[in-house]
Amino acid sequence: MAAFVASDTASAMYKLVAEAMHSDNSADIFTEKPASATLVYLMAAASIYYSGDQACPDPSVPHLVDAAVRGMRMITFGVEPYRMAQCLAMFTCLSTFHPAYGSTWYLVGLLAVECLSLGVHSYEQQSIMPQKERLEMNRFFWAVFIMDR
Repeated sequence: MAAFVASDTASAMYKLVAEAMHSDNSADIFTEKPASATLVYLMAAASIYYSGDQACPDPSVPHLVDAAVRGMRMITFGVEPYRMAQCLAMFTCLSTFHPAYGSTWYLVGLLAVECLSLGVHSYEQQSIMPQKERLEMNRFFWAVFIMDR
């Protein structure tokens, strides 16, 4: 997951979603911060898949993915395009575990096109960003590039 999202960013997003869930505002978090909530749900599902027994997956994974899919429907590329691309990357990773999550080949192609349109491959685009964001975007680009190979 570190290739897609910096660990401190992921921790902050997780805390935001966890606080909302503990205060019975889980529906509100998808309204207020749909990309962050969706990304946290996808990261949790992918983490369970990566760490668990593939023959007997955790029963909470489909619920996490269903919530994330509902969240993805609320996100538009225009509002938070980089976060949406990160969500798409996590969803692509999940698709390698289960065919119900879509065609990995198709999702990787869609993700690669979206990354190019966002300019994550461009050093000129990255040069105007703070160092932390530049590093995250650079890691993200190379992770997508490797998935596409």
